[in-house]
Amino acid sequence: MAARKLAKTFISLIFSEVSCSSLSGKDNGFGTSYVWAGSLESGLQIASHHQKPVMVIIHKSWCSACKNLKPKFASSDEIQSLSKHFVMVNLIDDEEPKNNAFAPDGNYIPR
Repeated sequence: MAARKLAKTFISLIFSEVSCSSLSGKDNGFGTSYVWAGSLESGLQIASHHQKPVMVIIHKSWCSACKNLKPKFASSDEIQSLSKHFVMVNLIDDEEPKNNAFAPDGNYIPR
């Protein structure tokens, strides 16, 4: 019984270490106060482990609407407070997933 508990604790520590190393995503102008997952894949993995929803922001470097949103998002105390309840993922340009699950109501940007 003690060995099983020790193994479970060890696995949890290993996963936490992987999760923390996966939380090194760039803010891409959306704010350094947020904890960004390093990729969509790592964000989904972390969310599954911690049983949190994922907030995915998809934007383009050339998009004027995206550029206008960035400082508002970055400086929002309300969004920063709420972000603690989510795994935050920030995808720019070619990082946009091809899966239609991430475009349920269209391929507009930012979304």
